[in-house]
Amino acid sequence: MESVNKKIYLLIGFLLVISIPLSNIANAQCPMYPDEQINPTISITGGSVTNGIVNISVSFTAGTRIWYDKDGNITTICYGEIYQLSLYIYTSDGNKFGERHFSIDRVYSGWDTLQWVSPSFAQDTYTLKVYARDTITTSAPATASVFVDNPLPRITSPADGSTVQGVVDITCEFFSTKGMRELWLEVYDAMCPYCKQVSELGHMFSEPYPTYGTYTFHWQSQSFTQGAYNLVVLAKEYYGATGLAELRYARSDPVTVILVKETPVQEMVKPVGGYLYSGYGPRSGGFHYGIDIVGLTPGDIAGRPVVAAASGVVTNVGGPVAGDGYFIKIGHGDIEKKDGTLVADVSTYYCHLQALPPFAKNAPVTQGQFIGNVGDTGVPGNYHLHFEVHDPLAITPSNPWGKVDPLGYLYYSPRPRKGFKIEARCPIDITVIDPEGYLVSKNSIEIEETVTYLEEDFDGDGDLDDRIWFYDRKIGDYTITVVPQPDALPDDTYSLEVTADDETIILAENVPVSDIPDEPYIIRSTETDIIRVIHEPAPIEASINIDNAKIDFKKKPDDDKVRVSGKLELDLVNGDGVDISEDVIVTVGPLSETITMEEMGKKGEKWEYKRPKHGDGNIKHMTVNWKNGKFDIRMDKADLSGITNPVTISVQIGDDVGSESILMREKKHHWDYKASN
Repeated sequence: MESVNKKIYLLIGFLLVISIPLSNIANAQCPMYPDEQINPTISITGGSVTNGIVNISVSFTAGTRIWYDKDGNITTICYGEIYQLSLYIYTSDGNKFGERHFSIDRVYSGWDTLQWVSPSFAQDTYTLKVYARDTITTSAPATASVFVDNPLPRITSPADGSTVQGVVDITCEFFSTKGMRELWLEVYDAMCPYCKQVSELGHMFSEPYPTYGTYTFHWQSQSFTQGAYNLVVLAKEYYGATGLAELRYARSDPVTVILVKETPVQEMVKPVGGYLYSGYGPRSGGFHYGIDIVGLTPGDIAGRPVVAAASGVVTNVGGPVAGDGYFIKIGHGDIEKKDGTLVADVSTYYCHLQALPPFAKNAPVTQGQFIGNVGDTGVPGNYHLHFEVHDPLAITPSNPWGKVDPLGYLYYSPRPRKGFKIEARCPIDITVIDPEGYLVSKNSIEIEETVTYLEEDFDGDGDLDDRIWFYDRKIGDYTITVVPQPDALPDDTYSLEVTADDETIILAENVPVSDIPDEPYIIRSTETDIIRVIHEPAPIEASINIDNAKIDFKKKPDDDKVRVSGKLELDLVNGDGVDISEDVIVTVGPLSETITMEEMGKKGEKWEYKRPKHGDGNIKHMTVNWKNGKFDIRMDKADLSGITNPVTISVQIGDDVGSESILMREKKHHWDYKASN
């Protein structure tokens, strides 16, 4: 009953508002916490879809707050004021399509018409929800449905982001409830979508107007500049009563294409000078999808200009982002690899740049054009350019960008170790072969990028000298051949030296031309330095004749026994340099041991070795009698489980090596051999 009484009082208050002093209503200081609050209301009174415009008619009333005294009489009324109307539109599947808010003059109640231009709507039944907001709160929504049957065009070819050239076929698909009357292709500069139309093609259909179909436009793009363009299809249909037809239209979603002029197939150029530091492939437990380009020292590439590896269009630019810093990506179209293979729709990616590249998305770029400077963004202190090549045919679930090895398109040498130089003072020329077999001489340099051959008078004696700079020092042996000049005399002298860092190796100093060695000089390059390699002649082939041999295989591991006897024939008469101080190397099948023997006899004609009482090794005892060359070898504590037949037995003393392979007779617990007479 109390609620009914309050509503009666409220009605009387509205009807007899004049009986309440105006100052108590409009200008009253409203206290907190009203006894009753009436929220604003809104209702939809009508709606229509006309000429591509949705119209919604609404009426609304603001809310009211009321206070009563203890007897139930109204003491204060505060009226709200409607100041905003909101329209929300939802598709038939419940997704919000959009919203719009309308500001109005503050009023207690009234009516209005809300409009939404609908050419961009797809054909669908939309749910409309409208709200009224006053100075107190927001109303509950009023709801209505409207069917929008706009003609629906959609571009099916080319795909968004495609590279095109020449005559471009653009195919669209359309739907229309009333029958399609016109289709128009609109071409816009992608740098300013929908504000700079550069071309338009139209097609008029004849009766009976189709309700569904496809149509292909032929865009003659040859006269347009290279760059990115947005393609949009505008569909128009007529509807309404006979004689009072009205136009209804809709635009497709834009498709962006990259127009590449018909130029010769491109080959990439280096984006920056430098050296390969880290290649494409596995790295640190992950995978490195590009190459890192650095300078000779960690900081000397900082700020170096970076250029586009090929002409194309910017497809992405931004930063700084974690790991990559500032970056730019360029689409190029067809690119030829080093092996001559043609790859379509290639893109390149550059990151760790010093600053944001001065380009907008879809801007054209020419090969060799400046795009930024080498920096360390994303990797502070690590100055380098990270460079990638993307091939759409290489896309896989684990490689969604299709990143491939850039060295298939261009070449970078590995970062060199500190270089070195070879200097030859007259009257000679020098020829060098590097560890990879490349030739460097006065008349031929097969690795010009990393070598310089100079002829100048370096020592001021009036004669030309030779100097070769190797900027990229490789690991391995450099062979240096000295060739006398045609006018050199036998008594003329030459000098030859090699310098790396602060170290100089003198190979020859004031050596007569007549003493030029038959073998080349050899310099060995390691990770840390260079050393001279002295030519060592091949070991002299001596002979060994095995008379008897026996191998006993024991049950216990590492307890097999060997005995070998025979005759050594060494070049003792001609002086082979054999000396008791030289090591003796004995090999029996897989076993090899080095021992030092002692001279025995009055003239040292016998050598002998006895293993110390607690010594290591398999050789227990060995003797050599140099009067007749006979030897005897005894071994034990051996593991011959892996021996194979025939068995190779050799004895090497100094440069003399005697070796023989014998086929032993295999028995259950031993093998033996006896030479035939």
